[in-house]
Amino acid sequence: MGRRPQGWRLYPKRGWLYVAFTFAGVEHRIALGTRDHGEAGKLAAKEYAEVVSGRRRPLRKRGPALLDLKLLIAEWIDSLNGELDVETIKTCEIYGRKYLGFFKEADALTSESIGDYVLARMRAVTRKTMLKERTFLRRFLRWCVSKRVLPNVPAFPELPAPSALGTRSGKQRLKPVEITPAEAAEILTALPKESKRIGARKWPVRARFAFAWETGLRPETVSRIDVPRTWQRGARELELHDEDDKARYGRILPITDEAVRLLLEVAPPEGVVFGDHNFSKAIKRAAKSVLGPFRGARFAPYDFRHGRAQQLVDETGDLAGVAYVLGHKRLSTTDRYTRGSRRAAERVLRGRRTA
Repeated sequence: MGRRPQGWRLYPKRGWLYVAFTFAGVEHRIALGTRDHGEAGKLAAKEYAEVVSGRRRPLRKRGPALLDLKLLIAEWIDSLNGELDVETIKTCEIYGRKYLGFFKEADALTSESIGDYVLARMRAVTRKTMLKERTFLRRFLRWCVSKRVLPNVPAFPELPAPSALGTRSGKQRLKPVEITPAEAAEILTALPKESKRIGARKWPVRARFAFAWETGLRPETVSRIDVPRTWQRGARELELHDEDDKARYGRILPITDEAVRLLLEVAPPEGVVFGDHNFSKAIKRAAKSVLGPFRGARFAPYDFRHGRAQQLVDETGDLAGVAYVLGHKRLSTTDRYTRGSRRAAERVLRGRRTA
């Protein structure tokens, strides 16, 4: 009989989660591409089953490096921390998923396949976007050479003619969907209280977006609320760290009584409160039921942030205070969230004195 496989274990590296295990005498380290422990547990079990069943080939070595493309991309992105800003790193994560989905394995990174990748992406995105993806792909390959994973950077084929503009991916939103506080409340009421089981638990849905409205925080910052790292039970403030915020604006943020109540209701004794979930289908259904099919189809979770920003400016007129809440280092950024609105115009006209 062969040697029994050992169980898998999760381990973190710079916030990202990996699974490690030994099977048939071969050590495996696989990047899971998530920071969420519940989601990571589910993915780890799947990766383990793929290897044990024989559907996933054992990792091969070239020199000292393992040719696991998912792991290589994750480690490359980790190496960019401190060199690039948070937003650019997030863009690299998106590009990394595209590279992995197309090439599958590091051995497939050849001059011919890179040319195929460029042509395929030109059918899905604009030329400008494809050029950015191509630039970072070259940067990734140079990193692979420095780690002795590849002997050299494959030659990049000539680009399609500039007249080939590519395709815009998806419907681009020119502006946010403006919502009133009353509409926000109706959308929140229409949401389910919690999700189906994802990983090891069910996640709060209504409380997640209600908390997003109360705080005006970015969706990704809401995803990182953690007990006790960013919030301690009963506290009336959040301790946000640079890594929690897109603008790397760590700060102590006061929160409303309602935000405290929501956290007390759904926060676990320890760990992530809301998780990295967007619940897009539930949001679309709720928004359409309140805003109608046209506005509802365009509504996105970020619109809670815009609507809350507008409300706070309308009620207080304190642009600097609202900027601090939203995490803007420059007031000019907050100005874009509080553009003139129909409601504001109606108030001005009602208050205008006639001759």
